[in-house]
Amino acid sequence: MGFEPTTSQVKAMYPLVPIPPTQNLGIALFSYDGGLYWGFNADWESFPHVHEFVEDLEAAFKEYKGLAATRTAHSSTTEKRRSSLS
Repeated sequence: MGFEPTTSQVKAMYPLVPIPPTQNLGIALFSYDGGLYWGFNADWESFPHVHEFVEDLEAAFKEYKGLAATRTAHSSTTEKRRSSLS
């Protein structure tokens, strides 16, 4: 009996970064299968509002993705116009 591979696939993976005594927050990012996974580790005594920080970061990242998508769409439209003028 040996190792038998299966068709199972990892759905998500959330990283964890240790925090040394001189810091109160650790943030780790992990890219896998087209997704970006965030891991947060905080010292609750010195950073009690870490949930609010994570929510704010999530909102900012969502806004950034929207701006990037808009810019990409604009670039594609501009390229199509340039191609049709050639």
